[in-house]
Amino acid sequence: MAEHESDAMWRLYARSPQGLAIKSTVGDLQECFRPHDRGAVQYYDPAADQMTANIFSGPHDILWKRQDFMWENEYRIWFDDEEMIDSFSAAGDVDFNEPVEGRFFSFSNAQQLIKQIVVAPFATKEYEEILAAVLSHNNRKWMLPLIQRSNSERSWEEFAK
Repeated sequence: MAEHESDAMWRLYARSPQGLAIKSTVGDLQECFRPHDRGAVQYYDPAADQMTANIFSGPHDILWKRQDFMWENEYRIWFDDEEMIDSFSAAGDVDFNEPVEGRFFSFSNAQQLIKQIVVAPFATKEYEEILAAVLSHNNRKWMLPLIQRSNSERSWEEFAK
């Protein structure tokens, strides 16, 4: 939910220069995906807080995270998959030796959702050209003006160290 880019986010979640980020708003995210639930992550200090019911008494445990991650300023949405929840309950334990197939959740309006497409710091010009070609080929030409380069001032080589 940050107003500005984060060098750490680029380093951790776009592990190569050929990455991108989609910029949107919380309101549009909720409107377009209509998730089963959502919320801002609450960060806590594990040294000061005890993991008790009174600390984690919010509506969803999924919204708690150690304060070490506070810089992420995270907002989460999720969808409940009743079939998968029933399978987990019946199995008692889950064996993930085999891949678990995901489920498709549609969203209503990409033009409302996507405000900017930010290309990772020091991505090559060729990467930007490929991105534009893929968007054009897939009838997403309206996205082309939304592409912008990252404002990050750090070089990609610094991330690799």
